[in-house]
Amino acid sequence: MPTKNVTTAAFTDCYKVLDMALANKGVRIGFPDRNKATRFRHRCYKARSLLYKASERAVQPGTLPSTPYDDIVIRFESDVKPGGSTQVLLLLLRSQEDLPEITDLDGKPIKPIEPDFTEIKLEGI
Repeated sequence: MPTKNVTTAAFTDCYKVLDMALANKGVRIGFPDRNKATRFRHRCYKARSLLYKASERAVQPGTLPSTPYDDIVIRFESDVKPGGSTQVLLLLLRSQEDLPEITDLDGKPIKPIEPDFTEIKLEGI
């Protein structure tokens, strides 16, 4: 079955919102109903997928592909407004979120260990 050729130009609205989320460390978008919010969320993920596939073709073998939007998480957030309810999508930067509480087996809080990459030598960087 032939696949439909889709270009990034079909997702300019998504890229604008994703760029706003990066610039503002997160945004909220209101929709009149959950179906429209769901469609837009799927379109944003498809837009990211297209960029990821383009990145796969562009990077050197052995290099991990990435997009500027890899850090963005898109969640539903119900928001009740006067005159009716609206479905809100929340676009957050995963790196800005707090980690959940981590405890040892006795229930004592543990501070996460920060990774140390000083020993790693990256050639060409």
